[in-house]
Amino acid sequence: MIPDKEQLSQSRKEILASIDVAMGGRVAEELLLGPEDYTTGWSSDLQKATQLAYAFVRYYGFKDNVVLIAAEKNVTSEDYNYLVDQEVQKILQVRNIRGKKFIG
Repeated sequence: MIPDKEQLSQSRKEILASIDVAMGGRVAEELLLGPEDYTTGWSSDLQKATQLAYAFVRYYGFKDNVVLIAAEKNVTSEDYNYLVDQEVQKILQVRNIRGKKFIG
């Protein structure tokens, strides 16, 4: 996905939409191939979705139940990092389920 012009900031809605687009490859494979026949083809999309979700939580402060600390993983506590990891997993799961409902 290449933006039409350089964008200095993105809204919460835009970032979630970008995660939705990135998760679309997995949803498409599941719908077309079935859950038993996934391929590795969507792995770069998953990496992008994961990076966006981490930025969403860790740097942009878009999750209300996570303390607002914009810092790298190596300077925050294990408990905080675990909380961030849990929130990222939730975002990716919800966006994946949302994509299935939208397409299916």
